Amino acid sequence: MNIEDFNDFPIRARAAYAIMCCERYVAAVYPKLDFRRAASVMWQITDGSDYIDSALYRLVDIYPSYICSDEYENYEAFRNVGGGYTRITEDEFVFFKQLLYPCKDDAALESIMRMIYEIPMHFEGCTIEPLTKYPDLLNDLREINDILEQHQIELPDYSILAPYAVSNMSKDEFKRFDWWGMFIQPHGLSIYIA
Repeated sequence: MNIEDFNDFPIRARAAYAIMCCERYVAAVYPKLDFRRAASVMWQITDGSDYIDSALYRLVDIYPSYICSDEYENYEAFRNVGGGYTRITEDEFVFFKQLLYPCKDDAALESIMRMIYEIPMHFEGCTIEPLTKYPDLLNDLREINDILEQHQIELPDYSILAPYAVSNMSKDEFKRFDWWGMFIQPHGLSIYIA
């Protein structure tokens, strides 16, 4: 894989690739973990179902080391740490704390999830110039690939995201979405969401 191929991929396509990598990691390392709801939270970053900042903050709320911290015995303690501001409900807190507890000390998974957050957060609230002006932005994808390779997990086929590349967008699509890219649904890309 040539990481420079991602220069033509907008932010949402890069985030989608990172999510695909995260799903592969979880499926390989935690094969019995039903990761569908966590994957659904991640795909909200790309699918347009929520504002990007809201979707990103929901992802932060389910970082395993954060939600599973012994510091948060209950939802009230969890909610109060952020000044009463969280994007997940009490039922979701209980569900994700239980679901992700086996992963709470997994530094690799935590890194992948943080990079999923970082990819769009670099530009949240901004108009983006061509991403080729920011070659360091590929470092997150490079790190994610390294993590999967270290764990001998096959990388996803990024070519299935080619339809979302900037060079494949019409002028009208680019005018509407610019370097954020078109909305990307998880169907056909996610191993957890049919």
